[in-house]
Amino acid sequence: MKNYNYKSHWNEKYQTTQDEDLGWFEDSPEKTMQLIEKCRLSKDAIILNVGVGTTTLIDELLKEGYTNILANDLSDVALEKLQNRIKEQYNYDLKCIADDLTNPSELFQLKDIDLWIDRAVLHFFLKEEEQKAYFDLVRKTVSKNGFVLIAVFSLE
Repeated sequence: MKNYNYKSHWNEKYQTTQDEDLGWFEDSPEKTMQLIEKCRLSKDAIILNVGVGTTTLIDELLKEGYTNILANDLSDVALEKLQNRIKEQYNYDLKCIADDLTNPSELFQLKDIDLWIDRAVLHFFLKEEEQKAYFDLVRKTVSKNGFVLIAVFSLE
């Protein structure tokens, strides 16, 4: 699928499907929050959630008092929905970055990320060059003593 437009695909998915009807939707990301707690981060730690979609994880981070959260997704539509919900419910201006993890422009400028969270993306990168680009970005942006939390659906 060399010329497949993933951005259009995900934008359409988020335009035409209610969040609760998405196969990956979860009401409460408690397992992820338990792992985050083990990192013992300061409340002003820089947290980057990649492939964020419209996750409720951002809500939980805000409820726990985290104040420096960045959200990334390829879909502008998902980010806009997320940003609007977070602004309305928490009066928080969530910084959203619409960027491709395998060919980043804005993400590549980030540095000193204390926690990289990926619960949705890495398993889509099947080609070696995509995986290399992904991990190069992780190495460049995550701080020396930072944490990386990755969840995948397939070990292959």
